[in-house]
Amino acid sequence: MTTVSEIFTAACALIDALDPRTGSAVSAENRDYADRTPHILTVLLGEVLPYCETGKSDTPRTFSSMEDALYLENFICKTILPQALAARLLVEENPSSAAFFDASYKSVLREARPDKKGRFEAIEDVYS
Repeated sequence: MTTVSEIFTAACALIDALDPRTGSAVSAENRDYADRTPHILTVLLGEVLPYCETGKSDTPRTFSSMEDALYLENFICKTILPQALAARLLVEENPSSAAFFDASYKSVLREARPDKKGRFEAIEDVYS
């Protein structure tokens, strides 16, 4: 289980938005980031669910607070979603950093595909 707050903290660490005095993710300078985070993660959830093998039925489909929980794989919650959130938070303020985090998110998301190892299927010989 990972909370929206934990994903937000990881995203803030990526974009260097932690309070330098306290190390807290929520501060006066980035309060707007915190306010937008549950709604952004609601949208991102639709993008990452096809890549999840566990927790789909336990994770709510919308988030309204920082205390809401995700029951998805740790790789999704701790690696993929923070990068995607960082990209979405910076899109207006710093488009080049947002593009970097978005590219990183998409690259790592491809690695998370449940069927990335492939599967064997019988091939019908139609020429014999």
